[in-house]
Amino acid sequence: MKQITVAILGCGSRGFCYGEEMQKRSDKFTVVSVCDISMKKLERAKRIFSLSDENLFLDEKVFLSKKRADALILATQDRDHVRQCVQALKLGYDVLLE
Repeated sequence: MKQITVAILGCGSRGFCYGEEMQKRSDKFTVVSVCDISMKKLERAKRIFSLSDENLFLDEKVFLSKKRADALILATQDRDHVRQCVQALKLGYDVLLE
């Protein structure tokens, strides 16, 4: 079975929860990229998911400028979901929208 790559937009408690659950199934999933407005949260994600700096994003527009994984966990503020999800679907992501 192909391993599914996952990107996370929003590294609050829910974003980390979903990412860590997927990490427990590393035979099926791997988190490859994250975006958040907090550098502190990005540093935590870097450590937890073993990411390189080029896969960490502070800017949502840059992050959503191209497809970075097979699937996207969208765990941002509810008020931002529609705009972000529409862009993610246009890029061809499978989306987990919390």
